[in-house]
Amino acid sequence: MTSQTITVTLRAMSEPNYILVIDIDNEYNVLDLITYLRSYKNDYGIYSLKLPKSGLISPGNVMDKVMPQVVDDKLDVVIFNPITYRNSFNIINNLIGLYHHNLLETSNIMDVEPINHGKPGEWIGFGSGPTQVASEEDNRLHNLLWVIYNTQKPVVYNLHCLREMFIRDNERVLIPHLNKRIKPDKFAIACLSNEKFKILRINGNDILH
Repeated sequence: MTSQTITVTLRAMSEPNYILVIDIDNEYNVLDLITYLRSYKNDYGIYSLKLPKSGLISPGNVMDKVMPQVVDDKLDVVIFNPITYRNSFNIINNLIGLYHHNLLETSNIMDVEPINHGKPGEWIGFGSGPTQVASEEDNRLHNLLWVIYNTQKPVVYNLHCLREMFIRDNERVLIPHLNKRIKPDKFAIACLSNEKFKILRINGNDILH
């Protein structure tokens, strides 16, 4: 496939512009771009970025192609440093993490958490309310748990909300989107995991009838 050399200009309000020259083809996507940026400078992993057509990069557009956003062999990219707070899933490291854990297809990641109805990746009231909230209202990455049942698409939950349901339901855990109760062992292991992306994988053997 024919490649094209383009000039990428990284623009930030509080930092000097930075220029990179890279080769891309028609299949080159935003995920490829952010992976390259992080490999070029590890600090970019905690940044967010905005492209001309895709807008602010998120799980919903990280697979967009880059070539249609190039004009005259140039691509202007706006980057946001960590001082500018963003949803957890606008951050480059976390987007790459979603991809590596096969979680980009999470069914509600661009919608709401099933129990507290807040947006995954940020706390309830983000941008307009308090900056500190209870864990049950804080849907940033460190408070999330992905539930994968058999081969279904993942669903992401606030793990503290699920834990409250476990406490109230007498040693069983109700998984709302499945309307099924599961054994507590796997749930506890997943919640207590030190992994950045906490994942609970369940199958028919874990269901309590």
